[in-house]
Amino acid sequence: MKDTLGNGVTPARLRLFITGASSGIGFALAEKYLRRGAVLGLVACRGHPRGIRRTLPQSISIYPADVRDTAALGAAAAQFCAAWRCRRGELMPASAGVR
Repeated sequence: MKDTLGNGVTPARLRLFITGASSGIGFALAEKYLRRGAVLGLVACRGHPRGIRRTLPQSISIYPADVRDTAALGAAAAQFCAAWRCRRGELMPASAGVR
């Protein structure tokens, strides 16, 4: 697969753990990398992100958690990394807003 990210990593191999996937920047990042075939772990405080296909590929995991709950966030990240064998230097966009 061609390197479309410009960093030597092909999207099919890239693993992303994105916070704030319910809306806004996190949601936009999820959509962008979903189209590119990346493996996604989506943290969404409101559960399933609206607009992300209900029939998800197996390469997407959704974790309903609030980023202020550090234990839940840590557990979600650990579960995602264990399932997808994340490597050092994988990308974790933190885009959640807190009210």
